[in-house]
Parts: sequence; C-alpha cells; structure tokens
Amino acid sequence: MTLTRGAKCNFPCTVCLVPIEELSKGMVYALRTTKTMKEVYNEAVLMLVEDRNNLLKCYGLRNVEVCKLLL
Repeated sequence: MTLTRGAKCNFPCTVCLVPIEELSKGMVYALRTTKTMKEVYNEAVLMLVEDRNNLLKCYGLRNVEVCKLLL
C-alpha cells in the first residue's frame, strides 16, 4: 500500500492491475502480488531516474523504500 500512487493513478486498485479506464467494466486483470511488485521495484531501482519513474508509473507504484524500524 505504501508504494501505490493513490485513487487517481493509472492503476488505482490495490488488488489487481486494472487500468483506471477499465475499472467499471468488470474484466479480470493480473493480480498485484507482493512477489510481482517486488520484482518490478527491484528492476526499477537499477534504472535511471526518468526510466524508473516511467516503469513504476506503469504499475501505479512510487519509488519509496520501506524499512522496518527496530524498537
């Protein structure tokens, strides 16, 4: 949820990769799984900033690194 761009992005669903234009049509799209989103993020990290943002935008993601804090 942290990486998603929000309700007005190109892919607003947090469960699947439905484009915003197709949201109300009820078609089935690929699921947004942790594994696939990690793969996309890891691929994007290796890219230049502009290319990275374009790739992440295609999946409705942001370039945010989430870390666990030790208490």
